[in-house]
Amino acid sequence: MTWQTTLNTLLQTNVGDEMRGRVMSAYTMTALAMMPLGQGPMGMAFDYLGPSLALTLNALIALAWTVYMGLIRVKAIRTLP
Repeated sequence: MTWQTTLNTLLQTNVGDEMRGRVMSAYTMTALAMMPLGQGPMGMAFDYLGPSLALTLNALIALAWTVYMGLIRVKAIRTLP
């Protein structure tokens, strides 16, 4: 849940007052719409692999994605003028 707090803070501090409601609305709708896309495959993984292996696999995917995005972010920051 740390990412939600961080993203909400970034959105609210970097978006102008006149657009903040619209941006937060679009972000919330997108986040809520994406939940079922992850819940379906995770439910199937629980059925076929069992809870322990499914959660471990999910954690490894999340860790890999975090490292990947971290590397992209560092590269993007280094290319700033």
